[in-house]
Amino acid sequence: MKSDNTYPNIEIQLLEPGATPELVTMFNSADSKYSKYFIPFNFEYKSVKTMLSQAVLDKYFGFYFKGTLIGFFMLRGLDAGYQIPSYGVWINPKYQRCGLGKLSLTYCLALCNINNFPALMLKVHPENIKAIHLYINTGFEKISMDKSNQNIIMQKKIKTSDL
Repeated sequence: MKSDNTYPNIEIQLLEPGATPELVTMFNSADSKYSKYFIPFNFEYKSVKTMLSQAVLDKYFGFYFKGTLIGFFMLRGLDAGYQIPSYGVWINPKYQRCGLGKLSLTYCLALCNINNFPALMLKVHPENIKAIHLYINTGFEKISMDKSNQNIIMQKKIKTSDL
């Protein structure tokens, strides 16, 4: 730690349409091998801007470090009428294994709890072993397989709060 007891924070911000250029650039500049199994939506500029502009119940969050977007995560599917939100996360490879995936998952589970969602759903590629272990250790259970891409569909029931 620095001697003056200051260091940069990690910030979580709701992504607005103005974040589109940074989000698209961050994602598209990563090695395609790294992102090959992460296909939640089309990452073309116009598509991302429309998605962020039209989000009402769906939420897209960014991780910022030193003012730079270093990853994002989301709860989506609610705007499409689903009762159980779907979670997804993508972290810039440079910041992988820093705890951001776990932090995003904890944040989303708390958000689901406080908003009384009955469960949280996610899809993960079977080769993403570290993520699968994180999800199982967090209480997710395998419920099925996405036949279109062989991703494992997992779900965690939420103990809803008494708020």
